[in-house]
Amino acid sequence: MGTQIITVSVLLHLLTGACTPSLLADSTKTIESIAVRYKRSDEIGPKFQNAIEPLKLNYQWKNNGIILKSGKGKTKRWEFIDGKTRKSEKSAHTNPENKEQESRFLPPQSQWAPSPASSKDVSITFENSFGLPVRVFWVDFEGALKNYGTIPPGRDMSISTFAGHQWVLHFSANDLSGIFIASNHDCVAKIDTRSRRMAMKPSSPVPKLQSTPSSKLLIHEHNVWLTRKEKKDLQLTHKGTEEDFFLHEFHYSPNKRFALGFQSTRVFPRKIPLLHSSPKDQVQPTIEFINYPKPGDPRPQRRPILFDLKNKITISVDESPFLDSWSVQFKNWSKDSRSVRVLFNKRGHQELALISIDSSTGKVTDLVRETANTFVDYSQKTMLHWLDQSGQFIWASERDGWNHLYRIDSSTGSVINQITSGKWVVRKIEHVDEKNEVIWFAAMGIHPNQDPYYLHLAKVNFDGSGLTFLTKADGSHRWEFSPDHTLFVDRWSRVDHPEVAEFRSAKDGSLIRELARQDLTPLLEEGFSMPIRFSAPGRDGKTMIHGILIQPTDFDRNQVYPVIENIYAGPHNFHVPKKFGLQISQRRLAELGFIVVQMDG
Repeated sequence: MGTQIITVSVLLHLLTGACTPSLLADSTKTIESIAVRYKRSDEIGPKFQNAIEPLKLNYQWKNNGIILKSGKGKTKRWEFIDGKTRKSEKSAHTNPENKEQESRFLPPQSQWAPSPASSKDVSITFENSFGLPVRVFWVDFEGALKNYGTIPPGRDMSISTFAGHQWVLHFSANDLSGIFIASNHDCVAKIDTRSRRMAMKPSSPVPKLQSTPSSKLLIHEHNVWLTRKEKKDLQLTHKGTEEDFFLHEFHYSPNKRFALGFQSTRVFPRKIPLLHSSPKDQVQPTIEFINYPKPGDPRPQRRPILFDLKNKITISVDESPFLDSWSVQFKNWSKDSRSVRVLFNKRGHQELALISIDSSTGKVTDLVRETANTFVDYSQKTMLHWLDQSGQFIWASERDGWNHLYRIDSSTGSVINQITSGKWVVRKIEHVDEKNEVIWFAAMGIHPNQDPYYLHLAKVNFDGSGLTFLTKADGSHRWEFSPDHTLFVDRWSRVDHPEVAEFRSAKDGSLIRELARQDLTPLLEEGFSMPIRFSAPGRDGKTMIHGILIQPTDFDRNQVYPVIENIYAGPHNFHVPKKFGLQISQRRLAELGFIVVQMDG
């Protein structure tokens, strides 16, 4: 197939119909009209979208395995696959809503209390019927809420618990979706409008994720005041102004003696006009002004300040390490309340520092300071996981040229060891088992013969030993762990391969069973052709650039086609599709008589 690079001016003529169709095909053949091609381009989206069925997988976790659900209406089927023995059991219920089944469903509650001590272990399955994700909290023995994860819209989550233990679910801190108490047997909690209505009754307490001391801080006239029960409020700061004010954001230490706050300059952002040439409500154009800060414009400058609530004083913190910031964020308090940690991101993104502040003296110490001649990829690669039992933390860094994990002493900032290494990158910390010192993480580039942008799952011990790649199939993967993180459902695909769902062990990645495979037969019958994957050396002659090529449905290899490069490049991310999809926008262009190429780099 011959190719030619099309210029922007010719492309504009083609898209407006002002160019002769001879550019689109060999002049010796019948030339299809531009109107027909545009019609096909408009229709290709709905045609392909109506022909494809997403891979439907209805399951829930149960003890050491998974329950697959199938069937509709009153006749439903269940199949339990044991993750340890790898055996399966099937059952069918012609009327799952009989009294025996109904007793499995928990009645929603209107308030909660601390969970009682219990030795009877049961399983509770939360069924999220909303189109929003729901967060799950266990109520501990003191009434505090412990986060147990998030249930995606329309999905289930099974958790091992104990009879009588209480659970709270919400969309946000002030928007509850359900409160349930586990029964004496395996049970189901349906999160629906009924449970939400009960949970949002006035008697329901609001989730309290962080308790505050009896004396707390508030803002009045831009300054910080200390409120005390049955005593007069005390003003702690006096330098706050409208232009340089204290934020209503306080982070209390575990022993409730100290609090971290912030003072910030006020910045009025640059505004630019947008012209609405044809507003819907009038004939004349209108102008709208929007905030639009530009490079070099001032940014709000946040500086930390400490408060000693016991002695009712402020503790000054050296502001120089926080100058010229893009952001200054609270991260956490040490378990013993002796220090508080903040993350400093310098403007220009060439410095990123994790800074420790001594709660008694205000002394500032760098635990980590990352620097780069280009930029520190703070938005994609800032990974921080605290190991409270050992006084350490896990940190991601590109200091050896690849994004890898390091174990660092949280008191001194000294590197204990590099956990991962190699010519591949860590993309996300998925789960940390602090007791057994194991990390599960997402990575790219771990399989040399695959596209390095494919996402895979791996695990490694804290000391760097035991590195195991848990997914191997040639495609990009996504996964969901069982509640105890011993099993996972792996769903993978490629731009030229339909989605496959597999049940695997989280210990070694071994396949327990394939669960489902996407059927593309109706889509292929509509004329869908797979994108062509390719790779080629970049400008340096070494770095491989990966991309895809999309052809029109009437592609003729004997013809010459103009080429459009569909590009949205940048150093912050990649944009070439890796998972299976329809690529409708690219195919609409291709249907006009082009070859569409998309590549990163």
